[in-house]
Amino acid sequence: MYWIRRLHELWSDWVYMVGKEGWERGGKYFFRSLLRMPYRHLKFTLFARSLSEPIQANGERGLYEIRSFESADLDFVRKIHLPSEAKLCEKRLKAGHYGLVASLNENAVAYIWLCTDDSLERLKLPMSPDDLLLTDLFTTSEFRGKGIGSELACASLRMAQDMRFKRVLVYILNNNGPSLALWQRKMGAKIIGEIDFKRWGFWRKYRIQEKC
Repeated sequence: MYWIRRLHELWSDWVYMVGKEGWERGGKYFFRSLLRMPYRHLKFTLFARSLSEPIQANGERGLYEIRSFESADLDFVRKIHLPSEAKLCEKRLKAGHYGLVASLNENAVAYIWLCTDDSLERLKLPMSPDDLLLTDLFTTSEFRGKGIGSELACASLRMAQDMRFKRVLVYILNNNGPSLALWQRKMGAKIIGEIDFKRWGFWRKYRIQEKC
């Protein structure tokens, strides 16, 4: 069942990529994803941001409208992101996760999710009841590098403070330089661990090396 479901997701994502990026880039995405199906090895950095510390105002604050993610926003995700990611957003809504959307001139351009548990993550994280997990930050390609990620991150931290959480967790792929810099430098988060994740088909194994 896993292979059938994954191939269906891959096909839907490929059709989307071909329609948006053309045959060449869509084909590269399909074959790259197909090669990764039997085995995948990923490494993440795990960050924690204490909410007892003040949240520095973002320089771009006010440029974008930040609001809660609603069911109507699923149509926006289906237009700008992979079908598999749109399905994940739908699952998060049903699970009661908190989402934020950034829009410019009433057009949604980015979103992020805040979760009280890791039930929809690919791994189990060292979360306590006072922790909130930030995940799946996505910005449309034409708005990347314009401060929207920073603004959404700051809004997420303020929301977590208002909800009386004490700490925010986020895990970032080690090859995602901009996101690593965002959380370590701009958001003031501290590295609390390294994650080594391996997948063979539907079987997963990971190790979290926590840092003091």
